Amino acid sequence: MLKAQNNNDTHQKLLETRLRQCALFDRFMLKLGLVGKPDWNGIDTAFIVSTGRTGTKFLARFIAGVAGFNAVHEPRPDLLKYALTYAQGKHSFDNATKFIEQSRRTAPADTRRRACSVYVESNNRLFSLLKPLRALFPNAKIIHIVRDGRSYVRSGMARKWYTKRDYKKREHAYMFPDDPYFDKWNSMTRFEKICWRWQKKDGFITRDFTEIAEPKIKVTFEDIFEDPDRKGLYKLARFLGITDEDVSARIQMMGQERVNTNKAFEDRINAWPKWDDQLKKSFDRIAAEHMKQHYNYTPMSYTISDMKHGHL
Repeated sequence: MLKAQNNNDTHQKLLETRLRQCALFDRFMLKLGLVGKPDWNGIDTAFIVSTGRTGTKFLARFIAGVAGFNAVHEPRPDLLKYALTYAQGKHSFDNATKFIEQSRRTAPADTRRRACSVYVESNNRLFSLLKPLRALFPNAKIIHIVRDGRSYVRSGMARKWYTKRDYKKREHAYMFPDDPYFDKWNSMTRFEKICWRWQKKDGFITRDFTEIAEPKIKVTFEDIFEDPDRKGLYKLARFLGITDEDVSARIQMMGQERVNTNKAFEDRINAWPKWDDQLKKSFDRIAAEHMKQHYNYTPMSYTISDMKHGHL
């Protein structure tokens, strides 16, 4: 019995190695422009989009463990640079649809190699690309995961965002001339910049998510990861066509696993109920209006009238 299990594990590892090799070859051919238009016939599609720090890596792994689902997290090219420049109005809508189509030409072949019929992409880099994505995949299921901005900011403060050691492409207010914080960016604290990032990035998603056609759903991070019954996870899975039995089995298998959790960083801060008055005021001034779109949110400090007339 044990020998049979070991043989099965070895076979699975060899298969995964082979699939990874095929994927690497696909990406190489894609870079050379040698991959033709793909055949998506017989493959359903779904896209999970968020601000990041919402468990998208966990969700890709969770869904990938269900038979028939090829779920990937931020596949290459991950579209981050393009999404940023598209958000700044530097590309046309037609150019965006063409760019996305070309970047995902290898996905159907990879999905079929894995004997799957559903392709799920969990990718926060798509934050500004929902409309061209919908045009390209009119029947795709779109899932918007939103997280309480206060816990998002705490999570961001535990990383290197907007420090001298932050070498990744990231949104800045000076990229957007019509943004109210365009000329205030350099005087903003790191905390304020992360507050701004949450409402700016989710603002792109929320605006376009409201306007695109069905099928689509919004699920909160809290319902997926903090609700004792994991009601958000079941809601998301049912939307994708995954049975409750498969969800329960995956929960039992993965336990309380969380992927891509915060690494220790010196600017880690307390949960929002323990923030001082200055942090609460800063968050409310920048992000309270956007919080109200997703949560029954009462500002922690200022009244809405105060915030409208306030200054950083």
